Amino acid sequence: MNNHIAEMVDNAFEIDREIKDLQEKLKDLKESIRLHASAKGLDKVEGNLAVATVSPDTRTEIDVCGLMKLAKKLGLEKVLPTLLKAKVEETRKALGEINLASVSTTASVPFAKVRLDLKKG
Repeated sequence: MNNHIAEMVDNAFEIDREIKDLQEKLKDLKESIRLHASAKGLDKVEGNLAVATVSPDTRTEIDVCGLMKLAKKLGLEKVLPTLLKAKVEETRKALGEINLASVSTTASVPFAKVRLDLKKG
């Protein structure tokens, strides 16, 4: 294998490992800040260089049956397919692979991802 490419792979692996370690440390620090802010009833916690803003995590779920009824009432049934997306894994479990294949399309982009793993042996 080309020495330059081998160095690039090893470099990328080291950086990837460092990033993952840092992301885990950041996650732990943010959780500690969140717990502190929650206990004190604060939405901001100040450091010497930075300010941590703690905010709610808000998610909206749409009832599909209700959406379909509303769209029909408003005469917008034709736009429903552009509004709805199905979760692939959940749909596969419910319908089975063969049924899913009849109503889905799969696109693949060659050479789009790179995964880095430690060599075995």
